[in-house]
Amino acid sequence: MASSTLANAIPVFSGENFDFWSIKIKTILRAYDLWEVVKNGIPKAAAPLKEKTEAAESTTTTTTKSESSPTTVPMKEWQKKDADALVKIHLAVSDSIFPRIMNSTSAKEAWDTLQDEFKGTVKIRAVKLQTLRRDFENLRMTEGETIKDFSSRAIEVVNQMKSYGGNITNQRVIEKFLISLTEKFDSVVNIIEETRNLSELSVTELVSSLQAHEQRISRRTKVSIKGDFQSKHKNKFQPKGGKSQRR
Repeated sequence: MASSTLANAIPVFSGENFDFWSIKIKTILRAYDLWEVVKNGIPKAAAPLKEKTEAAESTTTTTTKSESSPTTVPMKEWQKKDADALVKIHLAVSDSIFPRIMNSTSAKEAWDTLQDEFKGTVKIRAVKLQTLRRDFENLRMTEGETIKDFSSRAIEVVNQMKSYGGNITNQRVIEKFLISLTEKFDSVVNIIEETRNLSELSVTELVSSLQAHEQRISRRTKVSIKGDFQSKHKNKFQPKGGKSQRR
């Protein structure tokens, strides 16, 4: 039962968006106090269980788990941590990815294998970041696109840039939003630029303001269309001259 719950909670990597997945799985591993063994492997200085001295035992009981050094933690405990971490990594990859790490004998080996293949070298990451920067600069809201769809598209590019090491400020994102909208948002953009400090405005606040303006435009359009329809419908059955004719 516990294993089933854990499997449902762990994000599964299927070959795409490695950076996002790695952030999520790192958080889970840290929550279980397993990230250290994944990152660094089992330390060679780990204390053998039978040779643990009384002084080491005293140190272990007076320090927290996070403060324990490799020399005060028994080898058997490190091995258990490594096995637990490897299980979680196995659960966190799809069947198509699993063969790449099925022969890994440690959590570190499995992690390094995935990272080398999917995260890429420094040069490859630099190329990807440059491409994402170009995508960001070319972002434009299209006619008929909603604020929700445009903001999702823009934020995805920003998050990918950050995952590849890109440094982009919140104010730069806000400014890009404002100059990339369609003409129907010109009035609200002018108000925001004149009345708000862009360095203090969050993306969430901006999107909320733009969506409120979008909803007002939508309501006015519906009222206008309804009025035009009623007017045409009335005129269609109105006799010429504006007077009803009787036989």
